[in-house]
Amino acid sequence: MGFLKYWQLDLPLTYLNIIWRKLDKKAKTILDVGCGDGSLMALLNYGRRFKVTGVDLYKPYLEKAKKTKVYKKVVLEDVRKLDFGDKSFDIVFCSQVIEHLTKEEGERLIENLEKIAKKQVIITTTVGFFPYDHFEGKDGNPFQTHKSRWQPEEFKESLHPPIFFLSYLFSPLFYLFPKLAAYMICVKNL
Repeated sequence: MGFLKYWQLDLPLTYLNIIWRKLDKKAKTILDVGCGDGSLMALLNYGRRFKVTGVDLYKPYLEKAKKTKVYKKVVLEDVRKLDFGDKSFDIVFCSQVIEHLTKEEGERLIENLEKIAKKQVIITTTVGFFPYDHFEGKDGNPFQTHKSRWQPEEFKESLHPPIFFLSYLFSPLFYLFPKLAAYMICVKNL
């Protein structure tokens, strides 16, 4: 991974910058739920500040995630059935996952993430419904289909402010008008 990818951590109002700014830097452990190939966590855990455990159901992604060397451990597990104890990780990070579950499964996942986290839960997802069926099969992952839609006001109940929203091109505008955004980043400090 080259230097050009890491500059995004410092560029204000980018997806990575908002997540990076909100991460509790005093935390020691992160559970990366739906870690995928590990590329996002490789950027966020630049310098190996955190001990990270990655969880995903798609084995080829976990094989790629292992190669990033950013994870202390990777676990092949369905996020709907996470088997971690209460308060077992400082931060629970779940990026672009809940929209791949039904609404009920997503709500149960959020409750479970809050139990597993000691200090912080960070969830990112699309705003509204983005049809994603046509990407299924691109890399063979059968779990890529979007099954639910999420709106900013739904997170105000379970994941209290600060809640931030953005889209890459017009991020300052979407920061101010979240319903127009493509993605949202929700943070709850416990």
